[in-house]
Amino acid sequence: MKRLLFSCSLLLLAGIYIGYYLPCDAVAVILIIAAVSGVIKAIKAQSVYLKISACFLCVSLIIGIFLIPLSEHSQYKGFDTGEIYTLKLRVVMPPQINTDYCTYECNIIEAEENGTFYKEKGKIKLSYSTDKNLLSFGDIFIAPCKITKPASPLNRGDFNYGLYLKTKNIFTTGTINDTPRVISGNNFTLKDRFTLLNIKLCENIDKYFDEKDEVFLKAVLLGEKTDMPVSFYSELKRSGLSHVAAVSGMHLSYIVLLLSAFCKLLRMKKRTFSFFIIIFSLCFMLLTGLTPSVVRATIMIFCIYSGNLLIRRSDSLTSLGLAALIIVIPNPYVAFNSSFLLSFGATAGILIISPPLQKMLTPEFTRSSDKWISKIIKYVISLACMSISAQLFTTPLVSSFFGEISLWAIPANLMIAPLLPFILAIGFIFCLASIIYSPLSIYAVKVLSVFISAARCIISFFGNLEIGIIHFSNAQPLFIFIYILVVMLILIFLFRKRRYAIYPCVVLFVAVIFATVQCVNPQSMAQVRFINVGQGDCALITLPENITILIDGGLSYTDENDSDSSAASAYLVQNGIRHINFMVATHANSDHTAGLISVMNECRVDTLFIPPTFSFNTVSDALIKKAKENNVKICTLATGDSISFAHDISLTALLPDSHLSSEKTSQNNSSLVLKLNLFNTSFLFTGDIEAETERYMIKLLSGDSLDSDVLKVAHHGSKTSTTEEFVRSVAPEFAVVSVGENSYGCPSSEVLKRLKSSGATVFRTDLNKDIIFVLTSYGISNIIYN
Repeated sequence: MKRLLFSCSLLLLAGIYIGYYLPCDAVAVILIIAAVSGVIKAIKAQSVYLKISACFLCVSLIIGIFLIPLSEHSQYKGFDTGEIYTLKLRVVMPPQINTDYCTYECNIIEAEENGTFYKEKGKIKLSYSTDKNLLSFGDIFIAPCKITKPASPLNRGDFNYGLYLKTKNIFTTGTINDTPRVISGNNFTLKDRFTLLNIKLCENIDKYFDEKDEVFLKAVLLGEKTDMPVSFYSELKRSGLSHVAAVSGMHLSYIVLLLSAFCKLLRMKKRTFSFFIIIFSLCFMLLTGLTPSVVRATIMIFCIYSGNLLIRRSDSLTSLGLAALIIVIPNPYVAFNSSFLLSFGATAGILIISPPLQKMLTPEFTRSSDKWISKIIKYVISLACMSISAQLFTTPLVSSFFGEISLWAIPANLMIAPLLPFILAIGFIFCLASIIYSPLSIYAVKVLSVFISAARCIISFFGNLEIGIIHFSNAQPLFIFIYILVVMLILIFLFRKRRYAIYPCVVLFVAVIFATVQCVNPQSMAQVRFINVGQGDCALITLPENITILIDGGLSYTDENDSDSSAASAYLVQNGIRHINFMVATHANSDHTAGLISVMNECRVDTLFIPPTFSFNTVSDALIKKAKENNVKICTLATGDSISFAHDISLTALLPDSHLSSEKTSQNNSSLVLKLNLFNTSFLFTGDIEAETERYMIKLLSGDSLDSDVLKVAHHGSKTSTTEEFVRSVAPEFAVVSVGENSYGCPSSEVLKRLKSSGATVFRTDLNKDIIFVLTSYGISNIIYN
């Protein structure tokens, strides 16, 4: 059944995505179509092999559809969110120690019910609020744990933390409520001992290398990226070399090639070195933490070299299909893991496209009579073809996961690829020497530092180029579909199956026409997005001519790399927005300004507007400092100031005026209040003003100045704002409450009732996620919300 496994793995993955993303009625229709198609194919097939193949393919799709529901059902569901359970657990990964809390990945051994413990299974991720670590890797302990729910995505298309945990087989999260009681320590399995070896080797690398070299070497050799600076990670992304610093199948393939060459030098028998390579691959897989890409490569190597042991020839695509099935069937959520998808896609691209591409290009460029020049050209062509093939298959994935692709990926890969075998070979010699006899490792350090410096220079050069980066929105399925059709056409012409080209050509033509019409469609002339940033405010305005305005940025948080990030910056990156023309901070409170700092880290900002009443605190000081560092122009907006973008588009400041500039006026009441006139629709942004300022606005301004179609409800819907008189003066058709989980009682039920009684349709970011108003010159054409 050669290559049937590969086709089955593709249909299994398709089934998983269908079952996860599509509603039940659509899934039922697909199941019926799959079953009928399978029966028809089996009946029509002339050979027994084709009949069996049709059945296998149909069954693979159906199994894929049901895999996730079956996986969910097999996980224990007895833990209720918000309840406290006494659990017996074992720490299975080194603790992650942060400033004021620690996180532990644990296996559940037992759970207590009515004073007695019963056997339980599964993994749980726990956090413990403490300034010191009380548990160690391998400890078995008992602790009361409050079950929590992983944070759900704030906006459509945001990072899904719960899904990410499930890809690691973690279905439960919680917090440790009291001091854990350690029963025993140093309970290590075979896998744990390899993890300890990984930790020891990381310590040795820290000891002998400087800070920049150690970060790179630990990532390349051992997959350890905890200490990687954000700036270096950004350079890797922008240069298209992220895979270099993430232990993957590529690294294992290089190591296996080096070991094969070494075994041949020793004239080792084929069966002996095949067995040796299989054992080494398994050890490397355990050493680097069983990442999906390394597991995939190990399974493929096992298949290939087992063929040598059994004197049978293996097929690479069949091995890839088998690897995918072995990885995905036990935990179908791995199908959503970026490491698995990129590894599977890149390998499939190399196996499918690279051979015919090399066959086509090699004769054209190897006509030199010089033997060595011909060999060098063949090597370069081989590297280029593999890089192009991998890029062709992974570009849609990279654009979806990272929001950008680098046009420098292929030349950067060509330059760094010759260095990697030396870094890996000398790196493992160093690791071995540092454990057996440390004085020998000094010589390896000197040689290795040269290659690491060269690699870092390549990364730095391509990673700091201002051009060659294409930013994508995660909401561009049509363009991804067009890209896939183009790749299909490339495959058809490479494999000389031109009679099949008519079908993708017709579909491609229709898709391009549809995309062109969509691009010039006036329905998307302008958008106002109220972004869900939790308990904070953030609104993004996109106008014709690609003008972008960001009003407030919500709170910030520390991400897994210990760097400042925010929901606002993540949203902008996910939607392909890297340039903000005008940034507005309505007042200095951190739930409005903190996120703007991380936005400046990710996006180019031209101008920052602040009110004249802008007070200075730790967060606002940091914002102004970051603006100055980034050469952002800082201006003030006050009553009467207006920015005109076109004859029917303007942004006007209604407040604060001199009356509200008194030191006695609170920050909330001196917020910058803005009115956006967009074609024949108006939006009122009120910051955090309260009843006092609302009454002042009503007296100060005429009715027309306040009257607005859309009201951004002040102060997250607090009962101290949005008075009945103010709502009557504004007379909004729509009202948006920007709010998240809080202990202040926001939004107030009185405020919500008041707004609904006025006839306004109320949206809430905590319930509706990001709320998008799509406008044309005729008014609001569409409102997109959850």
